[in-house]
Amino acid sequence: MKNLILLAALVFFGLNSGNAQEQDQQKKSYKTWISLNNTPSKLEGVLYDVNDSTKKTSNSIIIQKIPTDIFSKIRVNVENINTIQARKKNNVGRGMLLGAVSGLVLGGITGMAIMNGGQPKIGSDSVENAFMLGAPLALVGSGMGALAGSAKITIPIFGSKKNYHKSMDQLKQIAMK
Repeated sequence: MKNLILLAALVFFGLNSGNAQEQDQQKKSYKTWISLNNTPSKLEGVLYDVNDSTKKTSNSIIIQKIPTDIFSKIRVNVENINTIQARKKNNVGRGMLLGAVSGLVLGGITGMAIMNGGQPKIGSDSVENAFMLGAPLALVGSGMGALAGSAKITIPIFGSKKNYHKSMDQLKQIAMK
């Protein structure tokens, strides 16, 4: 009985001490594309900081470019920004995986449920049906998941400080800082 009470006390205090520790809340990073008014190319990187100042010269966005070896930050004036597009990193892969698993499960269940002459198929035939329908539906689900995961958030700025200030909350959610 003493061992049971001791074990219960250790578990109780262990759980409480785990709750007392602060957990690091990592901010999800978004891959960001900024199209400028004066150039056809886009800046690509991670939205690092959004300045929320009423001063005319401080309305800017800092994007951190991520090439292979060097991190560089670029300050872009809001008046030069046409649109900002963002997508969570690894969203396409996550969508593909979820779609493939969903398609495989749906195809497997459908294949197992196919009836032959009013009688359910039991044995190797039903397993074959599950694989025959599961594999193609996994590919279809993977493609649909990739399409869903590749969707981007588009924020129109069009060089307007008014649009910039309207979108400030959304931009701060996307920004790293």
